[in-house]
Amino acid sequence: MKTSGFLISYTITNITSIRPISSIEKDGILYPSSVKFRSSLFETRDDEELGQVEREVHVEFIIPCPHEDLKQFNVWLRHYMGKGNTLTIKGTFPISGSSKTMLVVLSHQTATEILENAKTKNKNQS
Repeated sequence: MKTSGFLISYTITNITSIRPISSIEKDGILYPSSVKFRSSLFETRDDEELGQVEREVHVEFIIPCPHEDLKQFNVWLRHYMGKGNTLTIKGTFPISGSSKTMLVVLSHQTATEILENAKTKNKNQS
């Protein structure tokens, strides 16, 4: 995916759910396969009436993934994050999702690129 202007780098420390999505055609539009995963963060703000208030914000990351790599990336991501690793990806500015507490980020990297970067990182640490 081409970008212009800037990239935002996200470091994901915890994933709450992972969903591989096969490509589908709906209303004549082809939606490519991807892996979606969610993470959460807490926002703290001061409230005049209640004092300090926390709000949980969910972020859904969408990683483009060739259909033939869905299973491999899904398995790898679960294993990688299950070992307590962090995942760094570059993506879009978060946009509002399906609810007030959901943001969506589209990765500028494909699943294939993320796997290649992780393999390179592991080789360099060995």
